[in-house]
Amino acid sequence: MQRGLNADRLLTSYRTGFARSPSSYEYFGAPELFSLLKECGFEPELFGDCPVEAESLSGKAISAIRSVVVRLGLMPNTLKAREKLKRIFFGKLMPMPSELTDAHGSYVRPLPISCDEANRNFKVLFAVGTIRDEP
Repeated sequence: MQRGLNADRLLTSYRTGFARSPSSYEYFGAPELFSLLKECGFEPELFGDCPVEAESLSGKAISAIRSVVVRLGLMPNTLKAREKLKRIFFGKLMPMPSELTDAHGSYVRPLPISCDEANRNFKVLFAVGTIRDEP
């Protein structure tokens, strides 16, 4: 019998403009996440989603602005303050629906990524760890 662990939506700290949360003390990139899962007895697989190169011109501009804000230490520390900042830049935020349907967009399967190097190609990392069978 196989059991798995989904450690989903682990943001990569290697990405330009990545804003660290004051509530978190460590972020794992692909190599670190792979090693951590391996050390804990899992057979890890890593996947990436939201390709950086697929960003629109406005998305690239926002990433550049975010990089400057992060570098200058001006990123708000609370989610409430960040939400207000997003309202200034993006307008009213849409609530997340309780269920996603085809009307919200088509599903794009995350792509397998290498565990040997820092991931700078995707905004979101996914990890699936299957418990190794003991001999």
